[in-house]
Amino acid sequence: MSTSAQHVYLDQARCRGCQLCLGICPNELFKPGLEPNADAFFPVEMQHPEYCINCMRCVQICPDSALDVPEQPTLNIEGYVFGFSLKLHRLLNQDDR
Repeated sequence: MSTSAQHVYLDQARCRGCQLCLGICPNELFKPGLEPNADAFFPVEMQHPEYCINCMRCVQICPDSALDVPEQPTLNIEGYVFGFSLKLHRLLNQDDR
């Protein structure tokens, strides 16, 4: 299914909470959900969707087709900057663990 949004859109009503997207998103935008949906599943939540880079990894791995793709996916520079800064932060702070 496609959406007019500029990034991948998570439909929590279709999500069954398998959490496969948690480990596949390069920008770590998904987190476990705490509230059940109408079907009593605990869908994941997409935090900061504006930083989605439209790599479609989550779309490809989702067994429930709970993610809608943009009609015209675009390069999201802000998403790449966010991902780079996240990785740089982790790299610089790995000694603190």
